[in-house]
Parts: sequence; C-alpha cells; structure tokens
Amino acid sequence: MKLDTFVLIVVAVAAALMACLYIIGLMIGFAMAGPVMLFVLVPVGIAAYVIARVITERLNEAKDDPYDDVEY
Repeated sequence: MKLDTFVLIVVAVAAALMACLYIIGLMIGFAMAGPVMLFVLVPVGIAAYVIARVITERLNEAKDDPYDDVEY
C-alpha cells in the first residue's frame, strides 16, 4: 500500500471518529438540557437513520451505476 493511500485512510477514519464523537456529545448535551430537547433528538435521529439507509442502499446496489462503464 502506498503511503499517500495509507495517510488518506487514516485521515478519513480519524475524521469519521471525530464526527461520531461530536454527534454523541451533542446528543448527551441535549438530553441533559431537559426533556424539551428530546423534541430535537427525535428528528435528528430519524434524519441520521434515513441518511445511513440511503448511503447503505447506494453502496450495496450494483445495478444502475452510471460509472460502471468508465475507463480509468
């Protein structure tokens, strides 16, 4: 594996980890602020679920991929 590929993977994983920790921290902060903030957590949770499902479906579906015939 080339060094630039390895560094790119490390940076991407570190960024994803920091984003997850930030979101978890926000959720804990919202939950500690009071029950009113639960009205914020529910839509955020639903939006995160929908985004995760769309990304998962897009990555797992091989047909209808417009970049299959592209020569690199």
